[in-house]
Amino acid sequence: MAITGQVGTDRMHIESHQYLDLVAMFAPVTKWNAQIVRPTNTPEIIRKAFNKAQAE
Repeated sequence: MAITGQVGTDRMHIESHQYLDLVAMFAPVTKWNAQIVRPTNTPEIIRKAFNKAQAE
């Protein structure tokens, strides 16, 4: 399980801020990954991440 930080979604594609496509970067080395865009989705995404991590 890796939880990373990122700039706000309203600032992702502004050249003055660092932004990496972390979903694409981690895709080759993870079973599943996602970007949390709305805070209300956090519990569902965390639950899914743990389920995927514990699966074969």
